[in-house]
Amino acid sequence: MAGRTTLNYRTQYSVDEVSRLPKMQDQYKRGSNGIADPTVRISFGPRFGPGEQVYDNVGDFFRKGTMFQNFLNMSGGSDKASFFVSASNLQQSGVVPESKYDKSTFRLSGTAEISPKLKVSGAAQYLTSGGQRPIQGPGLYQSSGGFLLSLLNWPRDDDARNYLNPDGSRRRLLARGNGTDADADNPYWSAKNNPQTDRTNRFIGNVNLSFKPFSFVTLSHNLGTDLYTSRTTSVRAVGTSQIGNQNGGLAETVDQFRLLTATTLASFTHDFGDKLGGSLVLGNTIEENKDQAVDYIGLIFQNPDFVGLNNTVNRNALQRDTKRHLIGNFARLNLTLYDQLFLEFQGRYDQSSTLPRPDEGKIFGKGFFYGSAGLGYEFTKILGLEQNNVLNYGKVRASIAGVGKDAPPYKVQAALAQNTYIGGGFRNDFFGSNPNLKPENTRTYEAGINLQFFKNRLGLDFNYYYSRTKDQIIAPRVSQAAGFILQYINGGVVTNEGQEISLTGTPVKTRDFTWDIITNFYHNTNRVEELPFPLTVVFQSDAFITDVHEGGAFPGRPLSGLGATDFNRVTDPNSEFYGQILINPTTGYPSVNANLLYAGNRAPRFTTQLTNTFTYKNLSLTSLLDFRVGGVVVNGNDWYQTGVGTSPRTADRYKQVVFDGVSLGADGKYTRNTRSVELTQAYYTSILGRVGTAFIEDGSWARLRYVTMSYALPASLLTGTKFIKGVELSVTGRNLVLLTKYTGADPETSAAGAGVRGGGSGGFDYGNVPGTRGVDMALRVNF
Repeated sequence: MAGRTTLNYRTQYSVDEVSRLPKMQDQYKRGSNGIADPTVRISFGPRFGPGEQVYDNVGDFFRKGTMFQNFLNMSGGSDKASFFVSASNLQQSGVVPESKYDKSTFRLSGTAEISPKLKVSGAAQYLTSGGQRPIQGPGLYQSSGGFLLSLLNWPRDDDARNYLNPDGSRRRLLARGNGTDADADNPYWSAKNNPQTDRTNRFIGNVNLSFKPFSFVTLSHNLGTDLYTSRTTSVRAVGTSQIGNQNGGLAETVDQFRLLTATTLASFTHDFGDKLGGSLVLGNTIEENKDQAVDYIGLIFQNPDFVGLNNTVNRNALQRDTKRHLIGNFARLNLTLYDQLFLEFQGRYDQSSTLPRPDEGKIFGKGFFYGSAGLGYEFTKILGLEQNNVLNYGKVRASIAGVGKDAPPYKVQAALAQNTYIGGGFRNDFFGSNPNLKPENTRTYEAGINLQFFKNRLGLDFNYYYSRTKDQIIAPRVSQAAGFILQYINGGVVTNEGQEISLTGTPVKTRDFTWDIITNFYHNTNRVEELPFPLTVVFQSDAFITDVHEGGAFPGRPLSGLGATDFNRVTDPNSEFYGQILINPTTGYPSVNANLLYAGNRAPRFTTQLTNTFTYKNLSLTSLLDFRVGGVVVNGNDWYQTGVGTSPRTADRYKQVVFDGVSLGADGKYTRNTRSVELTQAYYTSILGRVGTAFIEDGSWARLRYVTMSYALPASLLTGTKFIKGVELSVTGRNLVLLTKYTGADPETSAAGAGVRGGGSGGFDYGNVPGTRGVDMALRVNF
């Protein structure tokens, strides 16, 4: 029998702007110690005179961002076969000059019944995406900064928009350095001449064959693949200040990844009368991950106006290949009793090529078992409450689950890497050997309840969980005397305990008007119970963002902990001055403790989201309020600005202050500090600028995440058309309101992306692209 084909089209145009920017002092010009000095770039110079131009270099840099998206899908079929086709395209220009992003996708899927017992299905998806952006954060290792740090260090008596000399070369503020260069690239010049680009082409596909020899048995086999090629390129133009690249440079990585999976399932279902039903699934899966990457680097462009590896004088290449195999056998049993009690049991045994079998003298093929058990009980059925006007549905649930995890490839025996230095040949890789690696194991306990009241007008879902991860596979630094930098080991215990609450309700419901509410609450307590001996802290190199802050795991503290330097303080717990700042009795200034101490948790205490939807006939208004309570954020921009004299706090320079603290006398006794001192340039750069805790702030917020108004044209207006079935118009405002005590740009920030292990790089606001707010205008048509 023929089926109906439907076609849906959606288009959306968006406009964005930066919502908040780092604040800058507007009182002092370029110079040092109150004197104008053209040989420095910092802003500790003289005051602006009356009527002198104060440039808003930070605000002038950012532009309006735009995004244009189009979506098209078509589906149809019959009772014997079906198909689905979709395509989409996104074109975006960012709020940073020269930044852009695009993404196109195409997907095709379908099912066909070859016979009553044999079915085949498949899907294929192609994606291509890429973008361009300037260097951000601190720039290349040991360099003078990316585009935002350059703006934050640009003197406000100079216009950063004037970035070219008459001959077309980069206008500099300082003379060129030798090897290192303190004159960070002009952000406009850097955005145009030092692009960071990437392009990924990806294919995801699968074919599934299903055979049903009996009514209660289904056999299936699925072949799947996920493969992509990505190319990332970093250009450093001639004249840049990026360290070691002043004569130009190019770094490029080409990465080819392939995942192959083959999964075989045997499914059995049977009802044993009206009271007992069940299903059993037996399965096997085989995975192969293969990754081939080549890193290219070329330095010194022969022709400064042409970008290409063949145009460089010094060239090197490094090839990195990895392969991983996993074989898994698993079973799942589901039982239903009286349509009220639900039981589920799962078990899985994996063998991984990345884990050793030391008792057998093998460096691969370690097997590990894990499983789960779950229980659900709908108690309202046995109580006869399904039609009750107050409580009409109730279900309790509980489960226990274990999950095993293997290691990355080639961490059992240290691999050799190509030596690109003097002498050539091969060298040790960064990671040392560990022939005794074990699988990481996580055990999770959960319990919850779901209740529906007043004929589903009010709903409550509560979930509690506790998980414990042991034998964590981590890679701390080791002594370089060992010939390696890092080594994967098993060690440490991390626990997570939390609650999730969802509350849904419909306070008002009439024929034409409905008001729906959804509230979500999430709380998680994370704790590092143990670290592997003899470690007392595990810092994350990818979260070592500033000189005085670093993400780290401290025993007894959250995994998302923060280490920071602090003032020296009274450490005697018996002293009445315990915890107070120590003041140097000779100078009157506080003293600094250069050790990284635990200084807070970057994760929030809890988060809450509140969604309200008002619907009147064909008009709908939806809003999402987002609340975060707790969690610290490092205002790295303010830390950087303090050292270069552009932070608002440095506007207090030359004031006389008495620091709150105590001094230790020769007699070993503490006395209150009463000495008055001046807030000098040296104080900001050498004392305050070396204290990480001074730049840690509360990351709590309340924000209006979005507001959407949509209108569906009445069907009566479309009766004259034979092919248009529906039209909807919508307007969405994003991040329209942000209430926070945080003094920087936006506390919702991350410095190094989502790929950082451990506690991640969230909570570091340092040279990042500021958050945005925007408006989306969309049209959807159904044919």
